[in-house]
Amino acid sequence: MKILKIIILLSCLPIFPSIGQEFATTPTTLESEPLLVSPKDITPNSDIVFSKVVFQKAQLSAVLHFFAERGEVNFVIDPEVGGEVDLKLNNITWETGLTSVLNTFDLVVTKEGNTYRIQKLSTYRKKITDARNYETQQQALLPLETKIVSLNYADASAMVDIMRQAMTERGEIIVDSRTNSLIIKDIRESFPKIDSLALILDMETPQIRVSAKIISMDKNFVEQLGVSWGASGTGIQPGDQYSSIGVNANQAANIGEFRWGIVSGDYNIQAQINAMTSDNMGEVVDNPEIVTLDNQEATLKSGDQIPVTIWDEAGNPVTTYYNAGVELIVTPHVTSEDRIALEVKISKNDYAPGASGEYIITERIAQTNCIVDNHGSLVVGGITTFDKDKQMTGVPVLKDIPVIGRLFRYDSKSNTEKELVIYITPHIIVE
Repeated sequence: MKILKIIILLSCLPIFPSIGQEFATTPTTLESEPLLVSPKDITPNSDIVFSKVVFQKAQLSAVLHFFAERGEVNFVIDPEVGGEVDLKLNNITWETGLTSVLNTFDLVVTKEGNTYRIQKLSTYRKKITDARNYETQQQALLPLETKIVSLNYADASAMVDIMRQAMTERGEIIVDSRTNSLIIKDIRESFPKIDSLALILDMETPQIRVSAKIISMDKNFVEQLGVSWGASGTGIQPGDQYSSIGVNANQAANIGEFRWGIVSGDYNIQAQINAMTSDNMGEVVDNPEIVTLDNQEATLKSGDQIPVTIWDEAGNPVTTYYNAGVELIVTPHVTSEDRIALEVKISKNDYAPGASGEYIITERIAQTNCIVDNHGSLVVGGITTFDKDKQMTGVPVLKDIPVIGRLFRYDSKSNTEKELVIYITPHIIVE
């Protein structure tokens, strides 16, 4: 690194340090606009260190030529750039010294071929404004042409606002929903940008198959599934779990709290089901599945509709049907890594006859967001169910004798506590 000692007699104007920000913040949107250049990018010699620099009562153009000579670059100075410099600096680099002078006089540097033009900031801004106004005026003189953009996958109506970003103010756009096309009227210069947007955005939307396995199994077997369960109630917001149809907390059956787990695509769900059924530890209640598009909501339902009769103000019976069972509302989204983000809302409704003959319905709702692997699964558990079983036992032969057989037999009732486990498995369909 070269060390130089320079003493020059010059004079100075007040410093305006904010101008230094212009190097990074001034927009350059038109291809014809000259690019602003920071002093550090002008020359590889920008790190030359001056042990001492004194400018006192020197012409600004002479100072700028001094930096051009020391940096071994070509400076072209606008005629309107002038003034006297008064500056004293110690142990500074070429870049720092030039930046100080530029900031002091409100100057900017633009690159033009292998030369660098130094001009006032106000002059630069006026040139940019004039260039843009001229371009607008030129565009207003160009004839309008018509182009039809046919879309294969994207919805033409949804593309209107996006396409307008590539059009001029004179441009017009019409949607032909019959052919899913855009009829665009604009100047020819806008069409390449429009074509580029259409090529990028008119992509086939991934299809995702979402399947659910709803399994009722013995609570002891649940812990053998190999699922790493999250905290009980994860993702459940206050008020999401509630009872309805005139049921209070004491009347409602204890159906437990939701809990969540995630398993990878290597997890063999069918093997777990085979082990469960062979040990008579549970059964598959239902296996609904649906195909949906990326970012589109899908609904899977399993259960029955229960008629509930209520009376209106006139005393007339009105029958309303309520869904009893499991409802899953799933919105999948394919990530850039071919994993699947799931937004899941699950509801579990149960019912039981009330004391006065009406049905008591309990409802639990929870929602969560997670990311799973393709073919991986979100596992939902924690919902308790009770299987009622009634058996008659007694003395063989005698228990079957009419009338007196009641003396030799008895009925036994049992409630088996089970847990409802739901595997939600998304799969990206590749054609």
